[in-house]
Amino acid sequence: MENISGSAKVIDLHRIEMYYDYFNKEDLLIVKLYENGKFLENLQLDNMLVSHDGKSCICSYKFSKEIKIGKEYTIYDKLNRIYNLDITYFAGLDSFEKRYRYRGQLGSIYSKEKTEFKVFSPLASQMYVKIYYTDLNKTTKVIKMDRQINGVFQTIVEGDLEGLKYVYLVKINGQFFQVVDPYAYSVDTNSRHGYIVDINKIKNLETYKENLPSKLEGNYIYELSVRDMTSLYYSSEAGTFNLLSKSNLKYKGKPIGIDYIANLGVSHVQIMPVFDFQTVNDSFPRESYNWGYDPKFYFAIEGSFSSDPENCYTRMIEFKNLVSSFHKKGIRVNMDVVFNHVFDARYNSLNILCPNYCFRKDSQGHLSNATGCGNELETRKFMIRKFVLDNICFFMDVYSIDGFRFDLMGLIDLTSMQQVEKLIHKKDKLAMVYGEGWDMQSVLPSNERSSMKNASQLKNIGFFNDRFRDITRGSNYNDNLFCKGYLSGDINYIEGFKHVFAGCVEPIAFPPLFDEASQSINYVECHDDNCLFDKLITINSNLMEVLSTQNLINTISILACGNCFIHMGQEFGQTKKGIRNSYNAGDQINGFDFEMMVERYFLVENVKNVIEIKKRYYDLFNLNNRIQIENAVSFENIENGCLKIKYSKNKEVKLVIYINPTILHTTHLGLDGCNRVLYDDCKVDFDLKKSVSSAKIHPLSALILVK
Repeated sequence: MENISGSAKVIDLHRIEMYYDYFNKEDLLIVKLYENGKFLENLQLDNMLVSHDGKSCICSYKFSKEIKIGKEYTIYDKLNRIYNLDITYFAGLDSFEKRYRYRGQLGSIYSKEKTEFKVFSPLASQMYVKIYYTDLNKTTKVIKMDRQINGVFQTIVEGDLEGLKYVYLVKINGQFFQVVDPYAYSVDTNSRHGYIVDINKIKNLETYKENLPSKLEGNYIYELSVRDMTSLYYSSEAGTFNLLSKSNLKYKGKPIGIDYIANLGVSHVQIMPVFDFQTVNDSFPRESYNWGYDPKFYFAIEGSFSSDPENCYTRMIEFKNLVSSFHKKGIRVNMDVVFNHVFDARYNSLNILCPNYCFRKDSQGHLSNATGCGNELETRKFMIRKFVLDNICFFMDVYSIDGFRFDLMGLIDLTSMQQVEKLIHKKDKLAMVYGEGWDMQSVLPSNERSSMKNASQLKNIGFFNDRFRDITRGSNYNDNLFCKGYLSGDINYIEGFKHVFAGCVEPIAFPPLFDEASQSINYVECHDDNCLFDKLITINSNLMEVLSTQNLINTISILACGNCFIHMGQEFGQTKKGIRNSYNAGDQINGFDFEMMVERYFLVENVKNVIEIKKRYYDLFNLNNRIQIENAVSFENIENGCLKIKYSKNKEVKLVIYINPTILHTTHLGLDGCNRVLYDDCKVDFDLKKSVSSAKIHPLSALILVK
């Protein structure tokens, strides 16, 4: 008897479709349906669609018996050929989603006496856990798991299994698959197996949370990749958790790594993906490169950043130490998470364990592809939403993560993000929750997307503000690289600039984007797309003018209402040599340029100084809603397209910012009793000894005066 797997599938509640490479119609008139090897009913041919060449056909058959989830179905034709019946159709039904829900803990639940295994796989007819013991004979044991009514398989294995590898063996649609647990807390080199670990060993490591400020004086986010931040440093540990964790590293007398970041005065780091991802070889990480937006196992830590990717605990301990090292410096850690897609949906553990359930599909049954990666996680499904919430909870509880940045957040449904935000702020009221709120063309209805247009329904969540980016520096895309923004020389954008400087909450030139400025992530550069320097050098070939403009834009990005966001190297004008999307472009393009940092350290000092200014006068800058900003901030257009911004308290002007985005000198009458704080040469003066009666504003610069 010939077994032809996957050539028969259920296509609706009472219809089966079968595909034949070659056929004789008389042999196909009746086929027999079996359930767990026992005859169920005869199925009569209902319709036949023959190919143009007459060599193949698709046949449909009606059935009357109930298909039961968890059973194994086969079809025999007249020639005694066997076809495994694909029943994954049922996983797409609302009735399936509502029936198969589980609220408990999943994965391997370890104790010294026993380990309990739980995995969600409702369509499976059989499930086993395969454990790899470490004795001299390399013994493996395969233990049968019991099916529960909620679609979860579970078993308890006695004994101390700490440090052992395991996988699941699942039988679905008549086929066995070996699959790594999607809830595995650690995986081996290149993610072939999960590990059974005592998660309390990581959870109980010191976090140094007490070093974090009890209140924030603004959010200043510094985005980095663990690899990029040290990849060009001359060390065998370059590009790892360990090297980034180390203090007292210097390059030509300047601090680098974690000390460099702390010296800037930022409040948060945003660490690009550190969960397990696909396309870098853990054993030879320098032979390939990727930022990590290709998720594989969300609960496990990426091995290529570790000193020993084969050891189950090393990568976990080293990442926890990195988080703790930032906490020691008083810096919170935001984790960049990618819940919009996976590397390859076909071979992802979630899809293998529950096919046709985990990924969003269009009306034709094809995977939705708004991500450009061929798939979208269907966060509206109960168990996928639970997966996201479980993951967030895990990283906060175990690794002491302080906040989350959501990649392509607009592809996550509103209800999921509302629940995520509620969970995070229940655990930590100061935690940042923000993401990319682009309104992408997904099959997810627009009114259900966590996009910027729905910001009013996500009040405690921030959004990357591309309006701020485009009005301050000019459009980001390759076809528009020559287009300027207000700060890069097009003074026609002055009214729009007032709008974005005020956190996009006032109806100046544009309708408001947000109810509160705290929802605005003010950025002009991030890891994606063209960096600021490459944009500016395209507009203007004069390097000194470009660096002055870069400095001006950095200054205003820090001072504007909302949250300041700085991408690694933006502070001194690092280039990606014109590569817009450098996700796989390698270390020489993406690595932190120590030489350029030293050469342009005056720009680094400016960023540090402006952050210090905003912190020192935070009682003036701490403005959030429209009424607060309208009462405190006023704008005055002055000569040559320059701008004067006044901050008032109790109707008395307390601080003035002058902005000159042109190449002309401007002198403007200031305020008696004002003192120069920020000078045009990037220096600051907090002694406030010298008052000024007029303000001389140099080209491509900002000036700050305080009364």
